[in-house]
Amino acid sequence: MFTQPPKRFKVASLAWGVCSILLAIPPQAAVAQCAVELIGKASISGQALDLSKASNPLAEGVPHNLLGGFSAVEYWGDHQCVLLSDRGPLDGAVDYRCRFHEFQLHIQEGAKDPVTLTLVGTRLFTDPQRRQFTGLAAGFEPTQHLAGRFDAEGIRRLGENWVVSDEYGPDLIEFSPTGRELRRFAVPTDWRIQYPSADRDEEGAMNPTGRLNNNGLEGLAITPQGTLVSLLQRPLMQDSHRTETGWFEGVNCRMLEIHASDGTLGRQFVYQLDLESNKLNEILALDEHRFLTIERDGKAGADAKVKHIMLIDTSTATDVSKIERLPSHELPAAILPVAKQVYIDMLDPTFGLAGDEMPEKIEGLAFGPRLQDGRRTLLVCSDNDFVPSNPSILYVFALGNDTTSSEEDAEQTPRP
Repeated sequence: MFTQPPKRFKVASLAWGVCSILLAIPPQAAVAQCAVELIGKASISGQALDLSKASNPLAEGVPHNLLGGFSAVEYWGDHQCVLLSDRGPLDGAVDYRCRFHEFQLHIQEGAKDPVTLTLVGTRLFTDPQRRQFTGLAAGFEPTQHLAGRFDAEGIRRLGENWVVSDEYGPDLIEFSPTGRELRRFAVPTDWRIQYPSADRDEEGAMNPTGRLNNNGLEGLAITPQGTLVSLLQRPLMQDSHRTETGWFEGVNCRMLEIHASDGTLGRQFVYQLDLESNKLNEILALDEHRFLTIERDGKAGADAKVKHIMLIDTSTATDVSKIERLPSHELPAAILPVAKQVYIDMLDPTFGLAGDEMPEKIEGLAFGPRLQDGRRTLLVCSDNDFVPSNPSILYVFALGNDTTSSEEDAEQTPRP
């Protein structure tokens, strides 16, 4: 039974900690240290409802306005943030109308409830004909009423508009503040699949190249100078080893640059997963060559072993945009991947987050407001897959003053 809870979501529990993190990369550079502190976390009930007024129930009695499935978070000042829902409940099996949610975010150190989120709006994504996007995996083509399938995984603010990464395409799409499609950025043609299917194994068997099923453009960043940077959740088919069962193995994921001003393609870099079973979930720009990313395993609770926020540097990485196929594992000496190291281990006992309540999917990163002492905050959101028994969580970390020396505050970063 689903009920409508209050729209104000308060901290569920609080853990404190300070850990020394090595910041400078590449390793031969001078090493700086900073303290990372968990301020708190806001928990949203898995039975909460959004403000879309979508009253029709989906399959298995799931409300169409169920609030959850958060794949990304973005903050742009004055306590305003958005949480982006992905393709909806039941893993692409239902006609979920894709949307994002506007919240008021307040952080008060030392308070009983240091982190509060208040839902203030829900907006549906539409195309120029004002047809709504669907999360249905079988919705390959637009219809009279639907704009086609859409699996939103990353969102960043570009001026007054939004840029969203779509895992199905993969696509990068710019939307108006109200969620109406404005333009599409070209992505490399060999990142796309030729023969889409709602069935993972069938899609893998029919396509020799392109993104893996449900492993397309997962994260999205915008640098201070206006370069879009997106990364794949797992390696492309052509960069993987096809097993006897028809699935794909590999560790070499690609990152892509696109110039927001004119949409031209830029460089590509290789991000090497620590483990073949890991996945990438987000990327957040610190400056033009340093980024935070999420690399995690697919385990929840006490079984979770990898929930890492990584610090990466592309300044010494090789541009592989002209290389059609990469090895699935070891790279030749001429190809350097991005330099990387663990920045925050969310399972570090210092933070008190490890255990039964650790979500499987840590999915979104954004810089939040600065605290009164000048420290920048880092927002980290989880995806509850619209499971009513699982809450959605927004974690708030405070970063040391010497951390992530981007020239501007998050709420002041220039966007073209």
